[in-house]
Amino acid sequence: ETFVVSQIRGLTSDRRFVAETVSAYATKQRAQITILQGERKSLERDLELWQSEINRVLESGDSSAAMADRLAAYETRVRETERTLADLALQQQTLGSGTDEATLEKALKDFDPVWNSMPSRHQKRVLQLLIRQIDYDGATGKIAVTFHQHGFEGLADTLRQRDNTK
Repeated sequence: ETFVVSQIRGLTSDRRFVAETVSAYATKQRAQITILQGERKSLERDLELWQSEINRVLESGDSSAAMADRLAAYETRVRETERTLADLALQQQTLGSGTDEATLEKALKDFDPVWNSMPSRHQKRVLQLLIRQIDYDGATGKIAVTFHQHGFEGLADTLRQRDNTK
């Protein structure tokens, strides 16, 4: 464990590594915002369609049980879509107000004090999130650590969130 943590410390203090992590994190956030915007536009179109169907049913004057059932179904869809739109707006706002580069960089650089203050079960979880594989070559006595592709982005996000709750 000590070896792995020392490797992580080395990475979090490497300027180039931190810059690349910050860049990847920002790219990921922009992509997520784009996806949310697309979902939102699609739901807004659906909402308009269902609201116009509700208006059409109301204007028809048909008060049959079948029309009442149809109207209730449209109103249920509208309520569900409005709830989903509110959730998407909140997610988009959270991402949009997300982490600036300085905050993310600080979070990565603050690895040591945060690591030292964590209970061992949290330290174990952090290592599981970061490390994909550890290989040991018995012939040479060397250890190779392979990290998850986006593990440090997640670590930085976790550290940032921890900072925000203080």
